[in-house]
Formats: sequence, C-alpha cells, structure tokens
Amino acid sequence: MSDGPGGKTCCRGDTFQSLWHRLRSPARFWRIRTFGRDSSGWHGRGLPSPATWSGFTGSSAPSIHWFFNGAILPGNSNNNSLILTWVGFTNAGAYSVTLSNDSGSVTSQPAWLSVLPTNVVSFGDRELQFGQPSGPIWEAPRIDDAGQSITGDGLTLYYESSMPGGSGDVDVWMISRPTLTSPWSAPVNLGTNVNSPYHDGGPVLSPDRLSLYFDSTRPGGQGAHDIWVASRSTVNAPFGKATNLGPAINSSSDDGGAQLSADNLTMVFTSSRLGSLGYLDVWMSTRTNAQVPWEPARHLPAPINFSSAHNFPVALSRDGLTMFFKSDRPIQQGTNIAALFVTRRPTPGQPFGPPILVQPILGLGDGGVDFSSLSDDGKTLWVGTYRTLYPDWPEMFQISITELPQLIPLGTAPSGNFQLSLLGREGATYEVDASADLATWTNLLTTNFTGTISLSDPKSNLQPHRFYRARSH
Repeated sequence: MSDGPGGKTCCRGDTFQSLWHRLRSPARFWRIRTFGRDSSGWHGRGLPSPATWSGFTGSSAPSIHWFFNGAILPGNSNNNSLILTWVGFTNAGAYSVTLSNDSGSVTSQPAWLSVLPTNVVSFGDRELQFGQPSGPIWEAPRIDDAGQSITGDGLTLYYESSMPGGSGDVDVWMISRPTLTSPWSAPVNLGTNVNSPYHDGGPVLSPDRLSLYFDSTRPGGQGAHDIWVASRSTVNAPFGKATNLGPAINSSSDDGGAQLSADNLTMVFTSSRLGSLGYLDVWMSTRTNAQVPWEPARHLPAPINFSSAHNFPVALSRDGLTMFFKSDRPIQQGTNIAALFVTRRPTPGQPFGPPILVQPILGLGDGGVDFSSLSDDGKTLWVGTYRTLYPDWPEMFQISITELPQLIPLGTAPSGNFQLSLLGREGATYEVDASADLATWTNLLTTNFTGTISLSDPKSNLQPHRFYRARSH
C-alpha cells in the first residue's frame, strides 16, 4: 500500500502502477491528476478539458452524480472527489459530473482519461508503439567489433573491427544479405579509399546510400576523432576517397556518430567540444541544399543533452523530425548504463521536444544500448546492445514501431455519413478533426473507441477539399 493525497492506493501484482486520480468539483476547473508512478506497468493521463459551471441557483444544496462514458457511476453520489484505484484500460474514457437541485441541473464537459502502457511513447498528437524485441539478428564475431549500423532496407551492415586483413588499427567493414531472413555474408573490408592506418569506425550510410560517414583519427583533421565522408555515384559503385567535413562540423575534440535526414539537409552527431554539457553531447548542422557546405554546428540544449553524461544520437528519421539517442543520464529505473531516448519536433525549423525514455529496451542487454539504426519507413528499429557488460560484446535486436493513430477511409455508409477505420490501441483517447486547408482544424469526434467509426461532416459537400486527421492524447 502507498499513501496518496486523500486516500490509499494499491498495485495489483506487477501489471498496474499505483495511481490516484481526482476530479474535483464544483466551481473550479477540474482535471485528472496522477501520483505514485513507477516502472512496473501503466500510467494514466487526463486531457486538458477543464469544465466550469455558473448561474447555479436554488434553495436546496446540490446533489452530485459522476458519469463514465455517459453511464452513472454507482457509489459516488454527493462526493466532491472521484478517486480511481487500480487503474487499467477499462478506466479509459470520458468522465463528467452533474450537479442538481430544486432549480434544475448542470453537467460539465467531459474530461478524458487515457491510460498509457509502458511500450508506448506519446508526443501529444501521436504515439509510437514498440513491439517485443526479436533476435539477435546480428552478433559481433569478435569482441572488439563495434560501431555497427544497418542501412534503411535492412540488407547491409557496416561496423568497425581490428580483424586481420585491414589497413591498420581499426577499419570499416561491411556484411550484406539478399533478404531480411537470409544469413549475413562474410565481412568485406572497404579498402583504402575509406580506411587508413589509423582508427576508422562508427560508419553510417546516408539514406540515399551514396555517402558513408565515419569517424577517424587520421592526419588531416581538426582534432582527435573527426567525421569524414566517402561518396559514390551509384549504389553499386565503389566509394571514392574520403574527405574531412572541415571546421564547420569537426573540432579539436572528439566528433563522430553522424546521422542524416533523407534530404541530406540535417545532420546530428556527437561531440565533446567546448560548449557541451556532458562528456559527449548531441550537436546539429543544417544546409540549404545537398551541394553546399554544412553550416557551423550548433549545440542542442537541455534536456536533449544532460550534464555529466554521454549523449549520442543513434538514429534520425528520414524526415528529420524524430531522433533516437542513447544517454547514460540518471533515470528512475536506477540503472547507470546507457538507455535509449526518443524526441520529436513538429517541423525542421523547430526545436526538438523533451526526450522520452523508450522503456521496452531497458534490460535488453547487460551493457545497455549501443549503436542502433532505423528503417527507411520508420517501422523497424534495430537496437544495438551488449551480451555482457564487461567485456563489451555487441549484438543487435529488431523491434517494430507502429505510429498511432491512423485513419483509413472505408467509404460512405447508407445514412450518408462517411466511414473511417481508426487504428489505435486500447486505453487511448483520440480526436478526429476536419480541415479545408490543413491549417484550421475542427474537432468532429473525441473517442476511445477504435475500429470502424461513422462521421457526419456538415461541410463535406460545401468545400472542394476536406482533410481529416486523428490525434492521440
């Protein structure tokens, strides 16, 4: 048992978290609050749908009745507070309160409760649902093989190794497979256009498959580890001679781990240069087109970066709006090894939002999160980890990602309303909106029901174009 303000709550096994939600009335805004969260199960969240009531008259004191999804909640009459315990998916929905006396009654607007499982990350208007890890799909054959990345089609893996047959200290190698279920080929060294007698590692192929970015300690750079790039004219051509990205990207400190958007206009990478908060921080550079040099890198502020931590980008979505990064910052779960975080921004010109811990990956490997990769369509995350903490021995697992919610048109019902399939999840709250110009949106429906929905839009026949979207809360 754990004490919460106004009462006690209790977890049920390891599935649900201790939660305490209160709707308070009357004569004030009311909302759902959450207390006692931990890592074991779900957490609840109330939508910002405040309700007020005024003009209440009469000689008798008001009676209070609470409703859930339009049905009265028994046992809660005349209570100023509604307390929910052992909250699960069945508690998700619309809550309202009615006050009545001899002069009449008034009912609040609904406040919606969403219940968020720990395998779902919410950005407010959308969610990412992570599947169960499968694999490993790759295990390093040597203990010092590292810095791995997989191309967006999942068919080629680049990594660094000191195995015999290279050019020097550590080289960039490649393995491939014809299909996603085929075994990997024997490793191939990328040759002297890419490799040098020095340390060459952390390879990442650009989304268009034409440029290989990696870090190297070879002469000709700005400092310790620098970011270099080797390009080719077609995906079947060999890479040309590697070139240094210059002082706009590199510094006198360590720089590496480049990740690019599909248009080659955004790059995020890690650096220990002056101005960083931690031992390594995430930095970003942009350019106006792919033929011009990169602009001077700028530091991403807290909370993306965290003081006294190693903050390292591992994947950037093709549109440049979603970034996965690893960090060994303190987390509530208590581990001090690197965990995976995800952050998102609305447009390329806006800052990334607060990072969110990807909980399904915790405990995947004893050594924490390592280099990872994202598929072209954003539906698969290949997560690097370690079989053992000491010594490091990398491996990679595969995890599916489903973006929610999704609207799928089904046609027009006999009533004249049009039908849509709302792909979502249990325990969520969704808003379906309509717009004529993709700028101004009108809410048509708020629901926690998924499946086939029927919508009536009075303006659908009055405007040449109508757009519809679903958002999560």
